[in-house]
Formats: sequence, structure tokens, C-alpha cells
Amino acid sequence: MKYFLFLMGAFLLTSCADDPLVIDNGNDVELILDLKDHDGIEKIEFTTRDEITSLNHTQIADYDQIIYNFNILGEDAVSTCIYTDKDTICHAEYVELNYKPHLVFEDNELTSKGSLIRY
Repeated sequence: MKYFLFLMGAFLLTSCADDPLVIDNGNDVELILDLKDHDGIEKIEFTTRDEITSLNHTQIADYDQIIYNFNILGEDAVSTCIYTDKDTICHAEYVELNYKPHLVFEDNELTSKGSLIRY
């Protein structure tokens, strides 16, 4: 019985780790941020014309992916900044309705994998 409970607990913990952290501030644009490295991250900030959304290191510690959904009026830009203990790394991306930018943070670099259009 103990072995079964241990296996069930391990399964639940590993399946939850694969789930992304979703910040749902709208449905016009979906920005995906993959975190390959968590080392030294103090804060992540998403900035649009209308809002600033900030996450501290404890809020993101258990996640390897963040999905930030937000609304826009027409065209806009979204800025993603990762504040580490050594540096601040930012990336700005042009967005329109239904855009889906995809960023990756790895080796202290924030790079774009492109922007898809979702239908």
C-alpha cells in the first residue's frame, strides 16, 4: 500500500510540473515563454500599452513554461523582461489580434522562436 501511495504521489507531482503557468488577462494574444534556466531569475515582467504584469521568483519556481494571454486594440507591442541577479534581459515583439509569439530563456539569453497566427 505504501508503495502504491508513493507511486501515485510521484505521478501527480511529475504531471503537474509539465503544466504551464497561465496568466489570463484576455484572449487576443497568447505569448509563450519557455524557461530553460531558472537560475538567478528574480522577476519576469510583461508590459503592454495597457498593463504591466509582474511575477516573482517564487511564483515561477515550479514552471518551465509561462503562457501570458492579453487583449489589445489593433496593433501593439509586448515587452518581456527577465530580471536576474546579474542582469536585465528584455525582448519586444510586435503583435496583432491572434498573434502567438514564442520566446525562450536559456543561458541568460531571451530569444524569439517566431510568432504564429492562431485561428
